[in-house]
Amino acid sequence: MTNTQYGLRETDIPLLEQVQENLLHDQVSIPDWRDTDASVQRRFYDQVRAALLRSVTPTELDDAARRISDALSGVGLLQPFLRDPDVEEVYVRGSEVAIEKGGELERVGPLAPEFYWDQLIRRVAEMSARSQLTPRHPAVLVDLPGGQRFTGMLPPLMDAPAINVRLFGNQAVTDLRGLGAFEQRDAQIQGGLADIIDPNLRAKVSQIPSDSKVERFLAWIVAAQSGNVLIAGEFSAGKTTLLNYISQFIPSDVPVAVLETFRELQLAEHLFQMRA
Repeated sequence: MTNTQYGLRETDIPLLEQVQENLLHDQVSIPDWRDTDASVQRRFYDQVRAALLRSVTPTELDDAARRISDALSGVGLLQPFLRDPDVEEVYVRGSEVAIEKGGELERVGPLAPEFYWDQLIRRVAEMSARSQLTPRHPAVLVDLPGGQRFTGMLPPLMDAPAINVRLFGNQAVTDLRGLGAFEQRDAQIQGGLADIIDPNLRAKVSQIPSDSKVERFLAWIVAAQSGNVLIAGEFSAGKTTLLNYISQFIPSDVPVAVLETFRELQLAEHLFQMRA
């Protein structure tokens, strides 16, 4: 179920609940996401380790205490990604986690059940004087001690707990000229199927009849991520229907953000989808 390099193991779930009960009984305070003092973190680790003494074998005790203490303090299981200088953004949708590096999305996998991320969002909100969760506003937006921006959203705003952590300044890019930011571009788009990286999407676009030029072009530009598309028209012209259709060509590893007054779009399934 979980990525054992980063997340909780199946056997950690009951241990996590047990430790939380023990800490509550002993009135032990969990370090919040603003507390980066190493001595505080070490003391909390020792308290978690003591709570696990009777439940974990001696050979597994230290590793289990590390996983549980990491899961309960700071921003929990996301903390290791904040220490990685190459990570630009962290995404959580339901139980699935992904990170963005160099503009590329990398799926990490499920690190913990949905209830864990629900609790994490609520804990961050409780520890922030400026951002409180309410039934009318089930979202939290705070700045973390390292300068990262934490956004968490709960149902009904989202179908499942959702978190975005934006990291700034880890890989500052200053050589805009070297990246070609100021080069002149040919206004005429020229491209082909080779521009589509995903082989499944490439095959799907190739099946569109060549004489259906508008359909083929829209599918290509979305699948190849080669431009922006603005769909405009009068009432009941079919804008939503067209958008739903071309959404099937959005690469599955691309994060999708949807903002609409009423939920009308039935986009093709994208795991890392943000709706508001």
